[in-house]
Amino acid sequence: DYPQPPRGEAARNDLFVLGQGLRNAGRRVEMRPELGWARVKPGPRDTMIIATNLDELPRTDQRRLLAWVMAGGHLVMQTPTSDAFGWGETASQMRSGDFTEALGLTLAPRKPCIRLQMQGDEVHEEFCYGVRVASATTPFLASLRDHGDLAGYPYVRIAHGRGTVDVLATFDMFDNDSAAD
Repeated sequence: DYPQPPRGEAARNDLFVLGQGLRNAGRRVEMRPELGWARVKPGPRDTMIIATNLDELPRTDQRRLLAWVMAGGHLVMQTPTSDAFGWGETASQMRSGDFTEALGLTLAPRKPCIRLQMQGDEVHEEFCYGVRVASATTPFLASLRDHGDLAGYPYVRIAHGRGTVDVLATFDMFDNDSAAD
């Protein structure tokens, strides 16, 4: 056996394996390279996983996305990953964009991985070197961080209107190379 590089959609879409896994679990999945609001009509109980820096979206797309979440949508996003968030920045130096601010999120600097152990699995590392969430204007519905680490959360869930937003430091655990794990 000789591993081959991915071809077709798997070569262009880092979340292709995640989508296939969701389909195999009986979920309806639509994958698109852009939001395309003219074609995409997400319902109030739908989930959108968006693997791009939402602070860099056009403001009209940001407003539509926020309105959809307010109406009951479930958004899964990662923290902004632009070069504005360097390795040595302190929390007071962290800058966030319009989308992040509209959600009421305050960002914390990048941190190394956290160690996780899922039931029936070995200890492994996740959320490596992603920008963390320091706080939010609304209480966290769920959160995750290393025991004793007060420098930020690599995962939080917040309410926004009637909807929810899951914010992850990175999507690395969902990419095509890691999804099998």
